[in-house]
Amino acid sequence: MYRQTLYETAQRIFEDAAFALVDPPDETTRQERHFGVELSAVVAFNGEFSGLLVITIPQELARSFAANMLGIEEDDPAAALKSDDAVGEILNMICGNLLPAVAGTGPEFDIGAPYEISSFDLAGLLKRHPTKETTNVEIIVEDQPVQLALLLD
Repeated sequence: MYRQTLYETAQRIFEDAAFALVDPPDETTRQERHFGVELSAVVAFNGEFSGLLVITIPQELARSFAANMLGIEEDDPAAALKSDDAVGEILNMICGNLLPAVAGTGPEFDIGAPYEISSFDLAGLLKRHPTKETTNVEIIVEDQPVQLALLLD
């Protein structure tokens, strides 16, 4: 139900805030596109409905986002140091734009601070989280797969 809205919102944020090129997912399997170490982040929200928004992104792409957002070169050490913050900010922007697109502008939502989470902790969180509905989206950003999951309580 929320798949297209999540996709379109994320696409707009990746293009406008991270200055990244976005392509629709293709037929290539995720395993064939895997580019190494990944970074995951989560943001919780409460309001008319509650849940989590999760992003999993290749570390290399996170560094690129940080460089683009800071206006520095990708090989600048600051880009690596700020990659977690950049992904958290992108996730926060996606969530902040997604909720009004889904619920309308009337309801108010409290959006928590995004935080990085290990793949092990993410698997446990997803297993424990009481989810009524999950929407998964893959977006190809700069030829790399970005996974988004919207989990509604």
